Amino acid sequence: MENKLNLDILLENIDGIAYRCLNDKQWTMLFITSGVERILGYKPEELINNNELSFADIYHPDDALRVWNEVQLAIENHTFFTIEYRVKHKKGHYIYVWEQGIGIYENGNLIAIEGYICDITIKKLTEMELMEIVEKQAKELLKKKEGEIERANFQRILELTKGMAHELKNPLTLTLNSYQILRAEIFRKERRPERIDMLLSVMKDANTRINDIVETIDLTFRSVSNIKEIFNVSKLIEKSLTIDYMQEIKEQNIHLSISEETSNYNLFITGQNFIQALKNIIKNSINALQESSKNNKREISINIEIDNNNQSLLLKIKDTGIGISQEYVKSVTLPFYSATSQKTSGGLGLAIAKFLLHNDKIDISFKSDIGNWTEVTLSIPKERWRHSDGD
Repeated sequence: MENKLNLDILLENIDGIAYRCLNDKQWTMLFITSGVERILGYKPEELINNNELSFADIYHPDDALRVWNEVQLAIENHTFFTIEYRVKHKKGHYIYVWEQGIGIYENGNLIAIEGYICDITIKKLTEMELMEIVEKQAKELLKKKEGEIERANFQRILELTKGMAHELKNPLTLTLNSYQILRAEIFRKERRPERIDMLLSVMKDANTRINDIVETIDLTFRSVSNIKEIFNVSKLIEKSLTIDYMQEIKEQNIHLSISEETSNYNLFITGQNFIQALKNIIKNSINALQESSKNNKREISINIEIDNNNQSLLLKIKDTGIGISQEYVKSVTLPFYSATSQKTSGGLGLAIAKFLLHNDKIDISFKSDIGNWTEVTLSIPKERWRHSDGD
């Protein structure tokens, strides 16, 4: 009895909303704490069983479909989902919220979704204001330094630096909110060890993500070089497939195919930069396959061909992972692209790849069929490549 009282007190006083809902188009609430009134202005009884309105009714129209798709993907893979989106306050304005949840199963069947929602409006607005300040200061600095540094390079470094901070924010937020949910779980009258283990696993994964980001940044800038040499394409690919990557490919039963044609071409480029860019692209493909349905064919293929229109050499890396929706294809190499807006691990790694390839005038582009495949194409200008036989 005392444990239940402690849990009730904790749930009613957490800085957010705890809920249990159905996995239907209305997100029918079976239970929701009074935090919903503090944050959104609605009384719990207005939302429970869709008495006066459903939770889906207050989603921002531009966010509703994305939220549905991301939750369904997480449920399919039996994992936690974390999302940022906008909801309408009872007074009519929109606020930003962060949500983490997971499917609840009974005898193998999904019976509900449980999760936690918190208000991140102030944080979002602060980020926007800070971004405006940083961009304003950057423009002023660029104006002052025009004679000292090359403008485009400075702007790319600035965007990359902001992207690093943004990528680190998501796993840090995930760790903090998982901790709050874990506290509530510990005070339950009947503890659920499997739920506690799942939360600890989420926190561990978030910490691993932070370490991966830091390691990516460290390895990237240690590898940056301006020395151009002649490299065979097949050798560059071979060096990018590290022991760790090959182990992941083996463990995930991914079929890796590399065209023999890659050995027929040499590139005059900064080799270290190209290898690190390839590593980031391949890592993104591995992650995309890890998040895809287990029923999909799991394959990464690397092929090469010549574009007859402009004589560019096209190196294509294709995976049969979760894909990228068309609305994100053009923005996927931006540092601010993250897993909260599209379920993939691209973001910073692909932005860094684009950054590293820029000095060799190598373009990076994407094609994708969401849920089925993604193809990354590196377009190498004709002055940067030759046939390995010297032609």
